[in-house]
Amino acid sequence: MGDREQRGRRTHPPTTPLTRTILGDDASGARATPEAPGRHRLTLHFDSPTAACRRLLPFGPDAEVLEPASVRTRLAETARATAARYG
Repeated sequence: MGDREQRGRRTHPPTTPLTRTILGDDASGARATPEAPGRHRLTLHFDSPTAACRRLLPFGPDAEVLEPASVRTRLAETARATAARYG
């Protein structure tokens, strides 16, 4: 296994039982930095962009991926495809 890739995202609320349930072990190394009231920036590490997308999709609009752009793009494409299917 190579180096784990770092992902930045914003979420509200920060690490909660649901966050830990969805992210599993990926939440154990998370760093949370307060931003605005009720918002925190989490730094997470995933093994690949695919793993990041699979773990972050369940948060839907409650999380914003800040970087890398490849994960932001993949999440946006998946959201558009899902909306088209169920729209």
